[in-house]
Amino acid sequence: MLETEPQLKDTYVADGQVRLIFKHYPLPGHSRSSNAAEAAECAARQGKFWEMKDLLFEDVNEWSSSADLAGAFQGYAESLGLDGAAFRQCYDSGDAASRWQQDVALGQSAQVTGTPNFFVIRLSDSTGTRVPGFIDFAQFQQVIDQVLNAPPGQ
Repeated sequence: MLETEPQLKDTYVADGQVRLIFKHYPLPGHSRSSNAAEAAECAARQGKFWEMKDLLFEDVNEWSSSADLAGAFQGYAESLGLDGAAFRQCYDSGDAASRWQQDVALGQSAQVTGTPNFFVIRLSDSTGTRVPGFIDFAQFQQVIDQVLNAPPGQ
């Protein structure tokens, strides 16, 4: 997704055809994924969700084995220009946990059992399709174009 997301943004999001929405779904088998979701939400409070999300995905091996997980996340926050003390207060307090927990509940109600899952939905009539697993940009393009160009209600 790290390669596909910028192409989606350039091709569809930039001109308003598509809105990209991220929902957390920390995997139970990854003991620190919920911590990462919380770190991303704390960064979101300072307007840097997408940048933090990208760092977390890129550096998963580094932070997931860190002896000082909170410190690793704070280092990422500071590297993004965030207020480190405010970030750490948010992270240490657990205030952002409810946000990712709501996303998990939503995913469970949509029968999500793993990651990634993508939902391509036309907002005008809520029709669309679910795409489980990784797909490349060309495949995404086909799915998005099919949803955008389908007759209403289909």
